[in-house]
Amino acid sequence: MKYGFIGCGNMGSALGNALSLTTKDILFCDRDENKAKTLAQKLGCRHGSAKDAANCCEAVFLAIKPQTLDGALEEIKDILITNKPVIITMLAGVEISTLQAKLSDEIPIIRIMPNTPVRIGKGEILYCRNSNVTDFALSAFLGDMKFAGSFDFIDEALMNVGCAVSGCGPAYMYMVADAVAKGAEKLGIDYDLSLRLAARTMLGSAQMLLETGERADKLKTDVCSPGGSTIEGVKVLENGEVYNLFADAVEAAYKRNEELGKH
Repeated sequence: MKYGFIGCGNMGSALGNALSLTTKDILFCDRDENKAKTLAQKLGCRHGSAKDAANCCEAVFLAIKPQTLDGALEEIKDILITNKPVIITMLAGVEISTLQAKLSDEIPIIRIMPNTPVRIGKGEILYCRNSNVTDFALSAFLGDMKFAGSFDFIDEALMNVGCAVSGCGPAYMYMVADAVAKGAEKLGIDYDLSLRLAARTMLGSAQMLLETGERADKLKTDVCSPGGSTIEGVKVLENGEVYNLFADAVEAAYKRNEELGKH
């Protein structure tokens, strides 16, 4: 497929970079024309206007903020309705039905929620689609985006919750790594080394979860030898209600996703 990106911010650029490893048939556009031109030249692709993307592309990414949607659609709405490219939206909180109401019930739409590790090909991307997207088009899209990371289908009703986990989750993980590293730094280990230790430990632990299929609480217990050092650290975290804090963080992010979809 020929792809167009409307928006070349951090996420649009990251997804565009991943896609360019499969195809160079991509057109980038942005309100900042120089940003689109620079990205296109870097990736060996093209740049142009939103109208160009709507006119010549079979799939168009809406890599913009929800608050700017109406303005972005203003000049290309009629073209999209006529040409019916596959719309790939990553607008936080904005449901497929909302986008259809602004365009047409006949527009094929894939909704995705990526996270920032897409930048290194390790992203977690949630997706759903409307009935106008054919199996062939979906398969082609997923195949072309294979270098972005892992794609998981989710019911759209749960998309805002899922985004609060995988979309927002990297920030939580970075906070954990930073906190652990600073704790070790206070006890004498250089911060940079402490951060590497924390990051690699998180990476290995994540792989254990994925490859063993065991529950997180079971794996935690396996590390906690009776009378050992791990259990003392775990007691501090549990007494500080760390579980409740993370659950509250996910809920707060979910509620904000819901609010964004109402604007």
